[in-house]
Amino acid sequence: MNKPKSFRTEVNVEKVRPFIDYNTPVLSVGSCFAFELYKKIKSGGFKSLHPGGVIYNPISISTHLNNAISAHTYGENDIISHDNIFFSWNHSGKNYHANSIDLLLQKLNKENNEIKEFIDHKPVIIVTFGTAIIYELKSTGQIVANCHKQSQSSFQKRMLEVNEIVTYWTDMIQKIEANFIFTVSPVRHLKDGFIENNRSKSKLILAVHQIIRNHSKKCFYFPSYEILMDELRDYRFYSSDWIHPNEQAVNYIWDKFADTFFDQSTKEVLIEVGKLRKALNHKPMFEVNLSFYEKLKNDIQKISQKTSLYNWKDELNQIDEILAKKI
Repeated sequence: MNKPKSFRTEVNVEKVRPFIDYNTPVLSVGSCFAFELYKKIKSGGFKSLHPGGVIYNPISISTHLNNAISAHTYGENDIISHDNIFFSWNHSGKNYHANSIDLLLQKLNKENNEIKEFIDHKPVIIVTFGTAIIYELKSTGQIVANCHKQSQSSFQKRMLEVNEIVTYWTDMIQKIEANFIFTVSPVRHLKDGFIENNRSKSKLILAVHQIIRNHSKKCFYFPSYEILMDELRDYRFYSSDWIHPNEQAVNYIWDKFADTFFDQSTKEVLIEVGKLRKALNHKPMFEVNLSFYEKLKNDIQKISQKTSLYNWKDELNQIDEILAKKI
């Protein structure tokens, strides 16, 4: 009797040469899944940045990076107001808003400088495309990163063509001295319907693979979309909205990412950092154990030698605050 070896079809991901280590800054941009990857990378003790917030379409992601490397200064023309709150057409509204236009512009331009400085250090740039559906301002033709609840009559909605995405990103890749990891978000955009979501994801996948063929020495693909859609094709791997991957799925995809882009020594340090994070999150059942936290501080000092680009200041401050309450 022939028994199946597994009860699922596994997505085989080709191992990439040791690509990301603790001397590599990592920039993660794009959709909400880009933020999930960023959280894993930061938690792992890598120097990392996730600028702009959640940006779904490829053109706005490219524009965001281009504004940084070209030293663009954000001004009033980049800003929109809604209910006396100011937003940027180029950023997510969730993390980039203010009740003063000056405060918002100060934040945007400060981060813009940070992105440029980060890119100057030749990072790995993880790019996660979410949707090929865009919204263009009728008044200017600008493709916006977020509509910020403005009237839909102000926008022209359409789907990007594959060659548009390839053209924008070919120009961007040629400008930046960095390696790129492209992935398509496994999060479905069902507000546009199942058919439109599939058309959109198909165009993103076609565009990404065309970009990688054109720049095979510095661009790579990671199949996060395929892993969730094909390997984890069960609603037990989704959150309660049945759209976003749950923690178990994100962890599984992250493990595959690590196996693909980290060498063995990097993964060993990652395990050490994970144990340290677990200890940091430990909440004593009774009184604070001073020796436990002093050991944690020593452990951070040791691990910081292996994760030299990461700043452990926040974690050390967290311990100091706990010890101060004890005293």
